[in-house]
Amino acid sequence: MKSVIAWLAGVLCAIYLMNPTGGMYELVADRIPLAGNLDEAVACLILFGSVRHFGINLLAFFSPAGGRV
Repeated sequence: MKSVIAWLAGVLCAIYLMNPTGGMYELVADRIPLAGNLDEAVACLILFGSVRHFGINLLAFFSPAGGRV
């Protein structure tokens, strides 16, 4: 059941980050300073977490080692 939830959360976040509505429907409007980008940041964190659930650590690519662990 956890894998289904992780997969569904990852797919929904990926779709949200691709912005298929062209910015017409957003959780927090990007016009609001600082808070406008928080919804995309949370979607990225959920996406990274769901991909990590399946054994792929995308955050390692942002480490000083460059993904070589």
